[in-house]
Amino acid sequence: MPGSEASDEFGDDDYIVDIDCIQAHGIGAADITKLKANGFFTIASIHGATRKTLLKIKGFSEIKVEKIKEAINKCLPSASGFITAMELSHQRKRVVRISTGSKQFDSILGGGFQSMSISEVFGEFRCGKTQLSHTMSVVAQLPKDMGGAEGKVAYIDTEGTFRPERIGQIAERFGVDPDSAKENIAYARALNSEHQLELLNTLSKEFVGGEYRLLIIDSIMNCFRVDFCGRGELADRQQKLNQFLMKLAHMAEEFNVCVLMTNQVQSDPGASALFSGADGRKPVGGHVLAHASTTRVLLRKGRGEERVAKIQDSPDCPEREATYLITNGGIDDPDKLIVDVVDHSKKSKMKKNIEIAGYIALPLNLPSTGAFSTTATHYLYLRPHEPRIPDADTPRSLFLVNIPIDTTETHIRHLFGTQLSAGRVERVEFEAARTGKKHGAAQLALVQGTNVAKSKKRKRVTADELENRLDNISLPSTWDRQLQRSGSHAVVVFVDKASMDASMKAAKKAARKSTTITWGEGIADRIPSLGLQRYVYHQRACYPPRAELLRAVNEYMTVFAEVSEARKREAARRAAEPDEDGFITVTSGPRLTSAAGEEEAKRLIEKQKKQTEGFGDFYRFQSREKRKERQIDLLKKFDEDKKRLEELKMRKGKIRPE
Repeated sequence: MPGSEASDEFGDDDYIVDIDCIQAHGIGAADITKLKANGFFTIASIHGATRKTLLKIKGFSEIKVEKIKEAINKCLPSASGFITAMELSHQRKRVVRISTGSKQFDSILGGGFQSMSISEVFGEFRCGKTQLSHTMSVVAQLPKDMGGAEGKVAYIDTEGTFRPERIGQIAERFGVDPDSAKENIAYARALNSEHQLELLNTLSKEFVGGEYRLLIIDSIMNCFRVDFCGRGELADRQQKLNQFLMKLAHMAEEFNVCVLMTNQVQSDPGASALFSGADGRKPVGGHVLAHASTTRVLLRKGRGEERVAKIQDSPDCPEREATYLITNGGIDDPDKLIVDVVDHSKKSKMKKNIEIAGYIALPLNLPSTGAFSTTATHYLYLRPHEPRIPDADTPRSLFLVNIPIDTTETHIRHLFGTQLSAGRVERVEFEAARTGKKHGAAQLALVQGTNVAKSKKRKRVTADELENRLDNISLPSTWDRQLQRSGSHAVVVFVDKASMDASMKAAKKAARKSTTITWGEGIADRIPSLGLQRYVYHQRACYPPRAELLRAVNEYMTVFAEVSEARKREAARRAAEPDEDGFITVTSGPRLTSAAGEEEAKRLIEKQKKQTEGFGDFYRFQSREKRKERQIDLLKKFDEDKKRLEELKMRKGKIRPE
């Protein structure tokens, strides 16, 4: 009986009994060879087989099968059928849980997927089924205190999605040699459903040694869906699937192996949400696969890059959800700062992944002040500067995000030059200066310039000049420096590229080791820091003394009133000036502005158009009638004049022309 090194009180060699033991009970070596050729390598596998299955072996009669069954009962103590719950409890102590790579995922599973059972994960594409399989292929090789099972992995691929490169990336995350991780994975590509079952029989021989702890099938239904098409072959498909799953369950219990199956989904618009998802999708395989799975987990897409795992069926875990991410290192937690446990020389160490979207997250300790005695941690994010239009300073520049509001150039120089001891800073460009905002000194110069201009006698001040004074009037400040906007950025230009590279390396090292860097330490006598409650302090300190505030507001309102009066005078002066033709426009009623006048003219034109709309033909008819009337009147007058001339001729005789 081959033995395997037992790490627990109950080793696997106590339960895995080789088939050669029945030779001592009268079974010939030739018959044992036939049993091995048909996939029976242990006593438990023969005990789980039916007499009908054994009779299909060439050369086996009913008498021989009965003799084999009697030998099995003698070699296997539990062959009688019943054991006590205490004995089952002792057997269940062999169960190991394999981590998924995500602590949140493990928490809903009670520590991970367990051995001696079949676990199924199903979901649509891009949910992480294959990535979960790759991650657990590496985790299963880790020590048990790190969530592993200290065993080998068997991987049956039915979709052709297994990638050794991913195994290497995930192995580097957990501190495992990539080549060793690949050597401990037995891979097979299943071509059809029959080949898939043959691969399972082949694994039975490999599992006898007790070195394997994880069997992955990605995915379980792919070959069955191809080989059996339509409703006419559905019964045959489910029967073959049931046989495959039954053998899979026996192997999981006998060899203490964790079986992880991935499954596809199909659309079922007519189904209710009770038997399918809210989107009308359900796992393939029907009730046969649902009853065979011990733990069933649904994977779906969440917000952004997050994925959600929900337990749908489990004998010992309630229905719960957990979120996870798919990273270069496999399945991981969706935390900003990811903490991974790695093993170097069998010593557990903690390693922080302090890179977020290409930025180094450097923690800074904001010191306390006399008014606020509590400290706080502020994260400064930095990366090499990559502007859209590079210049000569780009290769030696760093881009900083989320700088503290009290940051000055002295702080930045002190951080990289003294606290990190990395490199020399040539200059610092803050966001306010890069966007062209004016500082207090420039504003003061403008105000002083306008005051000088105002002091000159007998000079007329226009409204535009007064409006410039409004822009230059500001409230009195209580700060001793130019404050930065919360979350703003800055560009740090070093004297050379070597200083920039050294600064990035030092910042990464300080972030990984959680080195305490107190903001402004050593320069507090020159530039005091603002402390933890900088935002609260900023809110309170933004209110200047009442007298100065009242003076600034009064000055602003006075200038604003002067601007209004100046505008009125200029408008009246322009109205009294003659135009090019020498006319002066006189208006009655309320005076409208140019914009209001244009609007009023447009309104009148539209009103007239509406009033005259449809009357054009009527006006033409009236004009024609009036012309006819005038013609008739002219003809009447002509006839009347003609009659009067005739009468004159009759009274006075013929009129002779001179």
